[in-house]
Amino acid sequence: MSFCSKFKDSFFLIFLLIIASRITSCSSNEEKKSQVSIDGAAVGFPISLAVAEEYGKVKPEAKVSVASSGTGGGFSKFCNGDIDIAGASRTIRDEEIKKCKSKNIEFVELPIALDGIAVIANRQNNFAKCLTIKELGKIWGGKSDGKVLRWNQVNPKFPNQKLKLYAPSSDTGTFDYMTQAVTGKAKSVLLKPKKLKIISVDASVKETLQ
Repeated sequence: MSFCSKFKDSFFLIFLLIIASRITSCSSNEEKKSQVSIDGAAVGFPISLAVAEEYGKVKPEAKVSVASSGTGGGFSKFCNGDIDIAGASRTIRDEEIKKCKSKNIEFVELPIALDGIAVIANRQNNFAKCLTIKELGKIWGGKSDGKVLRWNQVNPKFPNQKLKLYAPSSDTGTFDYMTQAVTGKAKSVLLKPKKLKIISVDASVKETLQ
């Protein structure tokens, strides 16, 4: 499946780093000085692992932990002071910046890669070869929840077949970006469970293709 028009904005993978990182601090606690924690976006998880591995070669005494709780989860932990580095697939929001400031947490935002979102149709679907942003809006938009449930409602040229939608959690940057790119508004209207099945990114691809 391909898009008939392109998204206007790039899909960034971003690292947020606490300026006074524990690994370079002057703390007298040697154990804390050698610990670095990374958490956040699933799409950047392999990059975080690779960075941790390479950093370990430079600083073998370092203990780097890498986790993946999603962009929103990573920002929440970061702004709470629980982790040193947050991986994200979107920029940090104003409310998240305010939360960091309330904890006296300063940071630098470092774009590390460009990523893309794939909209995948089941292999048995032989008609949805190209979807416009408008058609994606009919599928993805919250206002169509409970109303647009069949393919011919998306495009009258499509057959009258049931439409099933799979996606990662609404706490992920991938979900946030897709919503904004398709509807024009960040978190405009969240889809309800009766229309959208929330599963992991890998599971989304696997179950869609089966």
